[in-house]
Amino acid sequence: MTTWIKDNESPSLWAVMRRDGLTWQIEHNAHGHAMVYLSLATAMRQADRLRKTAERDTIRVTRYEYSSEIIY
Repeated sequence: MTTWIKDNESPSLWAVMRRDGLTWQIEHNAHGHAMVYLSLATAMRQADRLRKTAERDTIRVTRYEYSSEIIY
């Protein structure tokens, strides 16, 4: 099981999203991995980097909350 930071009552992930036409997709890095972070600050830094090369309104950061984890 994942060990979360002590007293973290609501674990969450932050994803850097890019608008693709009418839909939003999780942005991938150069190695093809989804840009998902445990820290909002890190996600915001990456989004700011992407905004330098793309239109500002096509990049956003989205929070995903969850209460359980499945390990397969």
